[in-house]
Amino acid sequence: MSKFKIGLLITLLITEHSAVSTSCYYNLGVFFTVEYIKQY
Repeated sequence: MSKFKIGLLITLLITEHSAVSTSCYYNLGVFFTVEYIKQY
């Protein structure tokens, strides 16, 4: 996982109170899950 992705995840966690940010955070979680599965 790149430092950029980690930074993006932290930023989304900080701004999670926003409905838009929560949606983005959920989508990012799906993205990470798919990327993780692709590795194996």
